[in-house]
Amino acid sequence: MNNIGDFLKKIREENNLTQDDLAYKFNIDRNVISKIESGRRIPTIEHIYLYKKEFNLTADELLAGCKRDGERYDIDLEKNIFKIISRLKTTYKIFFISCILFIFILFVILGCYFFTNFNKIKIYSVYSDNDNLFMKESTIIKTPSKVYFNLNFDYIDDILKASLYYKDNDKEITILSEEGSNIDYLSFVDYKGYNGYLNVDNFNYIKDNLYLKVNDDNIKINVTLVAKNEKLITFPEKNIAVQNVDKNNRVNDLYLRIKKITNNFSENLNFTKKINGINYTVIVNVDENYFRIYNNREEYELYYSDHSSSILYYKTNDIIYGYVIIDEKVVTDYVLKYYDNFINLIEMI
Repeated sequence: MNNIGDFLKKIREENNLTQDDLAYKFNIDRNVISKIESGRRIPTIEHIYLYKKEFNLTADELLAGCKRDGERYDIDLEKNIFKIISRLKTTYKIFFISCILFIFILFVILGCYFFTNFNKIKIYSVYSDNDNLFMKESTIIKTPSKVYFNLNFDYIDDILKASLYYKDNDKEITILSEEGSNIDYLSFVDYKGYNGYLNVDNFNYIKDNLYLKVNDDNIKINVTLVAKNEKLITFPEKNIAVQNVDKNNRVNDLYLRIKKITNNFSENLNFTKKINGINYTVIVNVDENYFRIYNNREEYELYYSDHSSSILYYKTNDIIYGYVIIDEKVVTDYVLKYYDNFINLIEMI
C-alpha cells in the first residue's frame, strides 16, 4: 500500500511543501505525515479530508494512489481498498487478542489474590475460665502475613509480672514477658518470615496451647474464632430497631428499676456473690454513680445520673462491646436485652 504514501509525498513535493510545512497546515505531528508517506500508517478519514481539501483531490484518488486519469487507477483503487480492509482486520485481531490476554492476566491476578486472601483473615476472641483472671477486649487477628495480639486483663491481685507463652510438648516457649507494676495488657505484632515473637506459620498450634503466667499463676488461655472473611459480597445489617411507641413504656420501666436499685446503696462496696451458680464480683461506687458486675466471661458497667443511665457491656467469647444510653430516648430491643440482664443481676444481689 506504499503507492498511497508515494502519491501523497509526490503531491506534497509538487506543491513545494516540506513535511513540517504540511504538518503545520494540518495541525498534526510531523511523524504522522512521515508514517503515512512511508506506508507505515493508514490515513484516517480526517487525514483524507485534509489532503482532499488542501490539494483538491477526490477520496477515491487518495485511495487509489494516483490521479483519476492514470493508467492503473481502477486496479490500484481496488487493490488498496483490499489492503486497507486486510490491515484493519489484522489490527482488530491484534486488539481482540490483546483484550483476551488482558482479561486472562486479570483473572489470574484476581484468582491468586482470592486463593491467597479469601477466608485467610481471621479474628479470634481470647478468654479464660480461671475465676481470678478477667479478660476483656482481648483479640487476635491473623492475616496471611501478620499476627496481631492484643490482650487486656484484670487479675485478683496487682500484676507485677505477666508472661505469654505456649507449650510445645513439655517445653514452655515464651512469646512475650513484661515486668513492672499494675500490668494489665500484652500487645504485639509479628510478621511471617520475621518471627520476632512466634512462628507465624505455626500459629494454629500455638493458639491452641496458649498460657498466661500472671505473677506465679499459670492460666490456660482459650482462643475462639469469631469472624473471618468468608463472604464474597457483604450486605448492610438489617435494622433491628422497633417502633418507638412500643418501647417507651419499657424504657421508662427499666429506668425506674435502675433508680430504685441505686437508691438502695448508700456506700461504696466491693464483694463477690454467687448468682445462679456463677461467681460475680460486684463493685459499687456511690460517689461516682458507678456499678460494675463481672466474671471471667462477661462484664457490665453502669453509670447513672438523675436523668439518664448508660451501660458498657463486654462478652469476651462473642466480642460484644456495646455502649448504650437510656434517658428519654428510645433504644433498640438489642440494647434493652442487656439492660434487662444487668438489672436482673443487680436485683439478685
